[in-house]
Amino acid sequence: MQLTINPDTMMDQIIKAAEQKKKQALHQPISKKEKLTAIRDNKTNEKQANREEEKIIENATKTAYICMLFYLL
Repeated sequence: MQLTINPDTMMDQIIKAAEQKKKQALHQPISKKEKLTAIRDNKTNEKQANREEEKIIENATKTAYICMLFYLL
């Protein structure tokens, strides 16, 4: 026996669930102060993530340079 899946029905269910989540999110009152705090927090988190990524790239560059020097010797 083979199960049949109706993609239209599945898509409709996903859309309805997303619409319900959106309505719930819109009805939550958020003050201007809370929004600004969230923006600042997100900005801080993004800066930290960028710093960590830059450290990884810098370390990889240094490692590649050292490997190249040893190769040339």
